[in-house]
Amino acid sequence: MSSQTNVAIALDDASVQSGTNVTATAYGVQGDSVTFQLDADNDGTFDRTWTVAANDSTVRTTFDPSDYRQTQGTFWITAEGTTSSAYGEIDDTSPSAAVTTNTADHQVEVDVTAWDALDNDWERLQTLEASLTGPMNTTLTLADFTERSDRGTNGTHYTTTIDVGTDGRYTLHLSNVTDTAGNPAGETVTAAFIVDTNPPNVWNGSAVDTTNRNRVVDDGDTVTVTANVSDRFLNRVWVDATALGADNVTLSKVNGTESYYRGTVTIDAQHAAADGTHALTIWADDAGQNVNQTTTDPLTLDTTAPSFATEHPSPGTFTDDRTQSVSVAIRDRSAVSGTIELADASGTLLDGTFENTSGVTLQDGTVIVDTSEAIADGTFADGPVNVTVSATDAEGHTNTTSWHVTVDTVAPTITNTTVADADENGIVGNGDNVTVAATVTDAHLGEGGVTLNASAFGAGMVVMSPAETGRHRYTATVTVNVASNVSTQRDLSIHAIDRAGNVNTTGAGTLHLDTVAPELPTGVRGSPINISNQYAYPLTVTLPEDHQNETVAIRLSNGNTTITTSTTVEADAETAQVTVDAHSLPQGHVTVAAKVIDPAMNVNAGGWTTLDTVLKDTVRPRASSAHAVAGTQTISVPVSEHLPERDYTALDLEYTGPQSIESVTLSQPNILSVRLSSAVTESQLSNPNVTIGLDEDTTDRAGNQAVDDGGVMLTPSHYFSGTVTYDDDGRDASGVTVTATYDGEVIASTTTNWAGRYGLQISDPDFSTDDEIITLTVKDVSKRYQWNAGATTTADFVIASPVTSEGDTDDNDVDVSAVTAATTQSTTTTTQTTRTTRTQTTQTTQTQSTSTTSSTSTTTEEAGLQYIAAGNWTTSFGLLLLTLFVGLGALAGWRYWRQNQEDEPPRL
Repeated sequence: MSSQTNVAIALDDASVQSGTNVTATAYGVQGDSVTFQLDADNDGTFDRTWTVAANDSTVRTTFDPSDYRQTQGTFWITAEGTTSSAYGEIDDTSPSAAVTTNTADHQVEVDVTAWDALDNDWERLQTLEASLTGPMNTTLTLADFTERSDRGTNGTHYTTTIDVGTDGRYTLHLSNVTDTAGNPAGETVTAAFIVDTNPPNVWNGSAVDTTNRNRVVDDGDTVTVTANVSDRFLNRVWVDATALGADNVTLSKVNGTESYYRGTVTIDAQHAAADGTHALTIWADDAGQNVNQTTTDPLTLDTTAPSFATEHPSPGTFTDDRTQSVSVAIRDRSAVSGTIELADASGTLLDGTFENTSGVTLQDGTVIVDTSEAIADGTFADGPVNVTVSATDAEGHTNTTSWHVTVDTVAPTITNTTVADADENGIVGNGDNVTVAATVTDAHLGEGGVTLNASAFGAGMVVMSPAETGRHRYTATVTVNVASNVSTQRDLSIHAIDRAGNVNTTGAGTLHLDTVAPELPTGVRGSPINISNQYAYPLTVTLPEDHQNETVAIRLSNGNTTITTSTTVEADAETAQVTVDAHSLPQGHVTVAAKVIDPAMNVNAGGWTTLDTVLKDTVRPRASSAHAVAGTQTISVPVSEHLPERDYTALDLEYTGPQSIESVTLSQPNILSVRLSSAVTESQLSNPNVTIGLDEDTTDRAGNQAVDDGGVMLTPSHYFSGTVTYDDDGRDASGVTVTATYDGEVIASTTTNWAGRYGLQISDPDFSTDDEIITLTVKDVSKRYQWNAGATTTADFVIASPVTSEGDTDDNDVDVSAVTAATTQSTTTTTQTTRTTRTQTTQTTQTQSTSTTSSTSTTTEEAGLQYIAAGNWTTSFGLLLLTLFVGLGALAGWRYWRQNQEDEPPRL
């Protein structure tokens, strides 16, 4: 046969009695036959297999399932090759039926449930009749019902709704009940029900306190609840007494009455609601589950003792009024009676009672009882006043309260006041601290009761704190803070108040308030700091008119070094003398600043103010070298530092040559031009017996006397000098090395002094040739000059400012020891190397820069100055650009010097 994968199996009768044939049908047959398989007892094993020829796609077969099993139960049939199957049952058991009704208004819902012992969830009916009798009669058949199977444990339900239209008692009778196997029901089923759409009538609800009949109830009290109730089908009457702790209590009909119901409620305070007024609700329902209710008049539940709401005067208070009205407010649910006792330091003033006092009802249902009428006003002695009140309510609950107030009519005493300012001079200014102390005595002085009035000093009212040094001692420290400029006497006062409100205010003391800043001195006079006065440098300070006894502070500073001193001046002094140890200051310009502090510690406006700049120079001058050319009458004498501008004579010099000195002029700040009576001879040059130097009475600008060292020889050398400054702000570059090279080798070097000055004396670098070119180099800046015997040349340099690791210009990168060494050296150390020696050197020092910078010669010997350019156009053009850059830097430095020359003394 063909595959029957898509065959569907169905049974014509799913439920049959034993001995009844069942027809099974196979739908969708595709082959020439169908093989049926029957499991008659539903045990998973086929009890019969048979084949039926197929003439079309539908094949039927008939069998009796009871032939293959002895009992009732489920069987199932399938076909070979398909998963489709059909279930049936052998049923010889009579069905059971039950009926339930639910009435809503006049709509009666009927639910008939069918089941049997064989299979609860699958018992279907074949016939059913339902007959309704009562105010309305009707008969229903199975067709009037809707079938619904839970297919679980609840059987099969047949439901319908009947509109009865009239209230009353009804009976529903089931008959002709058979299941689909044809088994009839074995018993008669009848259901009776009431249709009631009208709720009960409930009226005249009442609750009576049967214990003491005051409508106030307590734990254990009984309350009788009654009401009138009527209904044709009345079910139950009860009262909801949960507010009284009794839950629901049933009311029973009183014999001999038609509608009067009564019940008893016992108060259970443990389970009752909170104290207060409570109305009870009486309920009634009927057979139709209709409900109605009424409420009783409220009862007052009172299970607690009276409480005390307010007391006057308040407990623990202090008063300075001996005449007081004492009262108490009692809170309770009922009338209150009790006793009152009042006593002060002199004894008992009142011992009275009050009876059944009632008050006003508050919103929360409590009652306030004001007993103030029961206590007369009294006059009390200083000291405590004790009040005791005992109150009992209508239910016998009692409570007692006691409190006291204190009468105090004595103000605090304030003695032994002291006022101390920081300087103890009686003068204060802004920022000064003032401490005030006093002894304050009072039996009832409260926390914060002692305050200091420092408003006159800008500190307001300040609470004074108890001091640790002794009892009753109070202190406060305030800081002066006044916005205006004043100089006047102002007062401090102490304010003490006790807990009763008694007040005492006493003056604490007077201080002079001074917030006016003092004036600066009108000037400071001082000479330069030299080698003689550096350990006791004198300054004269000119004071302004009308100044006070003030402290004048003087500050001398140079670079990172600062020296400060001060002196106190009298009010009538016109000047003040100040002596400063200035030996630790570096050489150079010293800034003199002043600051004035008056007795109130006020400082002049702006604080430290620069008044002057003086020069510190403790290096004695000397002749650095002497330059002359044979056949001329002039000697050029470079000096180690700047000399003052004045008329010089032969007395300022010591000369050992045969000529006399005709005149001496200061051709440059550090060069003396000496004219002799006759020309210098060749034999006088480099002759140790012919020297010239400064006389020891000759002084520099700072007043330092010259070094008498025997002078220096006349040499045909070329003297170079100048100033090195930084390009950013024109500062003097101290401690910087200046190097002279010839033919690639260093022939002389020196270091700039504190003022950035240098000097180099260079002898003929090569006797075998003329027109020698000398290169001067500072850092990466180089200048080239032609050497001329006896010439003096000024060569200034502008170099880049030193930069720190963070990239900022560092003003303090020069070693102070290097500066000191540079300023104290008496002569410039010059390394002189001859041409013959240089030719033997195997390694030469390369010039850092080939730039040629224009410089102005100070003598006629420099007229032959030439600038050597490289041998090609590119190099010459580069030199031209560099010359332009240096020229612009020199112009910026000149403008800076011009802006500061009025405030800055000349450099050495």
